[in-house]
Order: sequence, then structure tokens, then C-alpha cells
Amino acid sequence: MTSQTHILVHGIASLAVERGDLLIRYGIPRGTETLTIPRTERTIRRIIITARHGSITLDVFQWIQGVGMSLYVIRDGEYVCYANSTFYDANLQRAQSLAAETSTGVEIVRYLLTHKVRGQRDVLKELNPEAAFAFERYVRRMTAAKTLEQCHRVEREAAKAYWTHWADVSLRFSGRVKTRWKRFGARKSSLSSSARLAENPPNAILNFAYNVLANEAGAGCLALGLNPLLGLSHKDNTDKPGLAHDIMEVGRPFIDQAILNWIGARVFKPNEFYELDNGVCRLDDDLLSEVAGIVVQCLPSFVHHWEWVAHRLVDDATGTASKKRTPLTEGNRKRRFANAS
Repeated sequence: MTSQTHILVHGIASLAVERGDLLIRYGIPRGTETLTIPRTERTIRRIIITARHGSITLDVFQWIQGVGMSLYVIRDGEYVCYANSTFYDANLQRAQSLAAETSTGVEIVRYLLTHKVRGQRDVLKELNPEAAFAFERYVRRMTAAKTLEQCHRVEREAAKAYWTHWADVSLRFSGRVKTRWKRFGARKSSLSSSARLAENPPNAILNFAYNVLANEAGAGCLALGLNPLLGLSHKDNTDKPGLAHDIMEVGRPFIDQAILNWIGARVFKPNEFYELDNGVCRLDDDLLSEVAGIVVQCLPSFVHHWEWVAHRLVDDATGTASKKRTPLTEGNRKRRFANAS
């Protein structure tokens, strides 16, 4: 399934390079689709694989890096792997690894989380203006935080207050569905004691959107020359790329607002969602592609914050000075073009 900027590969998938082109076969045995992507393709920027079975030949990863696309695999709501064009900078990654134990790390985490809680406040302005006014205290406290522990404490308290006001967010359906599928309810699932394993469509939509965002953040780290595994705030997590999850925080409110707008304007079909044997709610393939497209459209609103993180670490880099690159916003190229004209 293709959109202007991404391809969603579902069902049973097979990716290989033939005669210099990327060949993608996917779908169910009786309805397999085939896509051929030439090296000269510049519209499609990412390939998202939700297929549970299939194969990817090794030369696909080299092809992806060569043309500057991103590819990632999401399974059971969690990403498995991703590949994209990678920039290597040893000095930058050395500064990144050291920052986790210095004031630079605190500065970066505070920067990201301050923008996150500001974004949450702005989302609340539409959900509950009075709550948004009260939420301002978390912005002030985050701005004044001096340690990672203080940042994390404010983030937790802000999240608790924020999600409380999502409880009555509802979906409209064209047919009959379970009553509990219509409301957002609690962000925490009874199946996992966390936001994972969503029990209803609103939470399932948000979970998938965040997983796409996490993959984009990981790809952004690699493009900037950062190691997505070496986190500053999520530095003790062994089951997820720490820095990717650090920088994705600043994008969550943008995704939240976009999803709220989309939910408010759309009428869903009951068969666009399904429930697994363990009670987990999932989206069908068409809906997955639609949600992925929403996330991709939001990226230009906040990827400059990801570049800021790399630039701040460049300031601490030792040895040969690292260049402050802008591969996500193309800010340097735009400035050169403006100066030339």
C-alpha cells in the first residue's frame, strides 16, 4: 500500500533487489501485490513493514542506504529493526556517550521535556482550557529542573494530569461495536500495567503512531551521526534505543494533536479494528497506513529539535571539529540557496 511518501508492507512480504531496482511483493497468497522501485525514485522516503512472515535479502539494506530511504519493521506494535542512510562521526558519538553523566545530558533532557510539556499544554487548550491553564505549572517546573531526577518527576506528574483529560475522547463508528471501544478511557492498559497492549481503538491508534515516531527518531539519529542506542534520559533501558526514545518525546504532542483532529473528523468502520485472543486491539492494514501518514506529515514540525540535540553535542565534541549538519530540515542547503540568490 503506497502513499505519497511511504509504503506499508503487510501480509506475507518479500523484498529483494533485481536488476538494480527494489522489488517488493506483499499481501495474502490470493491477493499479492508487486511494487518495483527504481534507484531514481525520490518521492517515497520510507518503507514500513508490518508483515509477520517473509524475507528480506541482504542487498536490500545496502540499496536502502544508497538511495537515502528508511526501512523499518514493526511487529506486534513494537519495532524490530530499521535501516537508513547513516552518517558516522566518532567525535560526536564520543560526546554523546559522555553527556549521559554530565550537565550537558541534563541540559538536553530538560530542553526536550520542556518542549514536550509545552506541547501537552497546547493540546489541553482544545480539550480543556482550564486544565491547560493549570498545566502551566509543569512547564515552569520543568524549565527550572536541575537534575535528571527532577526532570523525570515533573514528566511523570505532568503525564498523569495530561492523560486524565483524554478519558472522554471518543471515536464515531458507522456500525455497532463494543462500548469500551468508543472511549479513550485510561492510558494504562490492564493487560500490561502500562500503555502497551492497548485494549481499545483510541489507545491502539496512539500506540502505533508512537511506534512509527520511535522508528523515525531512530532513523533521525543515524542520519545525524548519533547512536540511537545511547540514551541520555532512557539510558537504563535495555529493550529500546535510548536516544531515539529521548528525542521522540518532543514529537509526541504534535502526534497527539494530529490524531485528535483526525479522530474528530473521521467515522470509523467496525472492521477497521480487530481483537486478538489476549484482548489486545489492533488496526487493519489500511488504517495502519493512514496513521503512519499522519505521523510522517507531522515530522517537519519538530525534527529541528532533533538537530538541536546533535548540534549541542557537537559543541562538546573533542578532536576535529564536527560540522553542524541539518539532514532532517535541510536548513544548511536552504541557507546556501538563499545566499546564492
